[in-house]
Amino acid sequence: LGDKANVNLKKNVKLYQKEEYKESGFKVIRYKRREWNELDTNYWTKKYCLTEKLLIKAKVYPISHYWINDTVIECKKDKPTYVYEEGIYRKIYSPLDKVYKWISNCTKDVIFGLHLLPSKIDYIIITSSYKDTLCLTLAGFNSIPVSSEISFISIVIYYRIIKK
Repeated sequence: LGDKANVNLKKNVKLYQKEEYKESGFKVIRYKRREWNELDTNYWTKKYCLTEKLLIKAKVYPISHYWINDTVIECKKDKPTYVYEEGIYRKIYSPLDKVYKWISNCTKDVIFGLHLLPSKIDYIIITSSYKDTLCLTLAGFNSIPVSSEISFISIVIYYRIIKK
């Protein structure tokens, strides 16, 4: 279970639909990991050449459930769902879900994948998605994503990168 929370799933727990969740304030997102399966391989490996080993190193995991504060949401078996994890921040990614593709508690300064960068870097490629970053990492390039397509790297993040 993500962030080492001690939450037990019981058969009598009501699993809320995403539509029932109301937006308000900072959200604590927890999750229950599941085993990698053929749907995951078809999505990540066949489509993007990203292996389970790299995804685990990048803190990307398949999940069966997630909680936003105290509301539990069950992931659909035919629409695989993943979590991107960076400390207390999470992005829930459902690539086949047209309505709820992304759910996040990230701020604009959260950068996924900083731990994948070598200690000394001469350059960095900034992408608009973690998936693009992982593909570039696989190809041997130094890369990080901004938190969204309309975000910029803050001066705080810039100094964290150059001090690495």
